[in-house]
Amino acid sequence: MPASPEAAPLPIGAYGLELVGINGDRMDTRVTKPPVQRAEALSVATEIYHYCPDIVDQGTETLSTLAGTMVTGHWWNFWWD
Repeated sequence: MPASPEAAPLPIGAYGLELVGINGDRMDTRVTKPPVQRAEALSVATEIYHYCPDIVDQGTETLSTLAGTMVTGHWWNFWWD
């Protein structure tokens, strides 16, 4: 995990990403403007996977599934094992 969320290469501005909780191996965020188009969500999901591979490897299992959750949800949660 990066030293601080500010150093994270995440799409903070474009999607209104707000940090709501963080601890040693988890970061919870709220998204005020989630991607609307599936293709855009897939692109963001790929960026997020590079930042936090556990979200796919131990969670959604595919980038496509992660992208789908991003279009319908306002909470993006990250964790590192």
